[in-house]
Amino acid sequence: MQVLAFSDLHGDVATLKLLKDSVKDEDYDCMLVAGDLTNADLIRLPEAVQQVKEIFSIMESFKIPYYYVWGTPFREGTLASIMQLIEKPEDYEVKEQEEKLVYQRKIGNRTEPIKMSKVGHRLLKEFEHFMSSLSFGRHVGEKEPVKLGRYWLTSSPETIPKNAILLKHHYRRIIPKALIQLDGHLHYGQHILNYLNLGFLYRDVAHNASPMIGCYWKLTLKDSSVSVKFVNLGSKLKEFRCPYHPKEGTFYIPFYWKRCPICYEPEEAIFKGK
Repeated sequence: MQVLAFSDLHGDVATLKLLKDSVKDEDYDCMLVAGDLTNADLIRLPEAVQQVKEIFSIMESFKIPYYYVWGTPFREGTLASIMQLIEKPEDYEVKEQEEKLVYQRKIGNRTEPIKMSKVGHRLLKEFEHFMSSLSFGRHVGEKEPVKLGRYWLTSSPETIPKNAILLKHHYRRIIPKALIQLDGHLHYGQHILNYLNLGFLYRDVAHNASPMIGCYWKLTLKDSSVSVKFVNLGSKLKEFRCPYHPKEGTFYIPFYWKRCPICYEPEEAIFKGK
């Protein structure tokens, strides 16, 4: 099985188009995305809906099955909540309050409200209609794994079937049972044992960073093994093995970094205190 994988696009349509052009002559069985496809939480709702439509329309144009998880609350928390509402409307009670609609659901002893204006409600329906029209895309929830040929795809670290790919936006603990585990979020890549941080396809100006095109990955799954190939799409990243943190494997970092990410942020180490 041939898999195309990436993470952290941050809403940059031009880079997604560049990725599509880069792989147009290659064959993949599916595509996996580890979140932060959009910047929906950083822009107004009408622009967010438009951005989602544009990005997912390009994803559809790859014409292969693709599977994704949502990213951080900072980027896509609203989308994750809305999709939960769309997929499980019976879990919510709807009330009208000061010209707004309030969707509420019980989680244990607390109530989780989603408030939106009448315009927001119209945009919600537009978003719902668009997402339900996708031919190739599927969100990977935590409850049920997805069958991929002889393999499984899950976003739940607690329930790992045999021959399973774990897809999360951020999960810094190695799960030995997983065939391979994929995440993103940190804005650098890392490969160690069966853990692969996919880095970023596009880094935007958030967190005082300069914009940068990053990387994507080609995964080959055969029997119970996975081979990984790093593709430096923007030619701005480098492979790096840190002499001070050899157990952390190989990093894929911006070309101007002099040290590994763990040198800068020891708390992000996978093998803490070792």
